[in-house]
Amino acid sequence: MQPSPREIYPLTSLRFFAASLVVLEHLQMLPGLEWLGFKNDFPGIAGVRILFVLSGFIISYTYWDNDWSLEFSKHSRGFYWSRFARIYPLHWLMFLVALPLGL
Repeated sequence: MQPSPREIYPLTSLRFFAASLVVLEHLQMLPGLEWLGFKNDFPGIAGVRILFVLSGFIISYTYWDNDWSLEFSKHSRGFYWSRFARIYPLHWLMFLVALPLGL
């Protein structure tokens, strides 16, 4: 197993600020916090776009050294399993947290 690439700390801080823009955009949906809203959706949209670009870059940076041509099935299984294990539990947790707010 190869050592993992080093973490890029400036991108981590950029990811924090982009996620903060998305959180601020969603806070206005809570009762009593409507004043946090913006007249346009620019901060939330900008945060989502930054997060998508960073996600694509970090995934390609992480898996750059894998030899996909020789052992594609092994690497692709590991890739999809790690994506599933990282995203799916958090998706269900956020669904359960947001469910009472939607009712």
